[in-house]
Amino acid sequence: MPLRALTKGQRLENYVRGCLVRYPRMFSNYYGEFLPRMRTAIPGQFNRAGHGIDILAVDELTGSLWVIEVSAGKPEGANFGGYLVKSLEKRKRAGGNAQMSPEWRRYAFDELKKSPDLIKRLATLFERPESERDILLKQFDMKFEDHCYALVVPEGCHVEGDNPTVEFAGSIYTLVIGR
Repeated sequence: MPLRALTKGQRLENYVRGCLVRYPRMFSNYYGEFLPRMRTAIPGQFNRAGHGIDILAVDELTGSLWVIEVSAGKPEGANFGGYLVKSLEKRKRAGGNAQMSPEWRRYAFDELKKSPDLIKRLATLFERPESERDILLKQFDMKFEDHCYALVVPEGCHVEGDNPTVEFAGSIYTLVIGR
């Protein structure tokens, strides 16, 4: 499927969520490591504008929580044949910290906890009944304290930003979309 077809609205994030559960070997980092297969994956945005964590997922083998940012990148360098860039910019609402920094992830987590449908989403994420509200909230808090994170971008997309806490070679995973 061509990248253009996936970049409308939430299509790329939906596509990545499905692949994380079904076809995790589609995503590899610089070292050739693959993202683990996820048991479940849900949207993690905290408002209708799409701010926050793109995907929250639970590793099928370890049960670890993953915070995943998905981006198609933006076209740059039109004079040189064009290429895609994902910029991890500083965000005012996250205290001026760069997207995917520990501070940004904490801010997004705290804002998500205010979401009116949080319990429904956590029930899906952790595969527990919604009636176990307190257990779901405690599990979310505990797993977030020791979560893993990744950025997923199309193959060839350049990721840039002033984010010294992101280990770019190991944290950025690429996927091949249509040729």
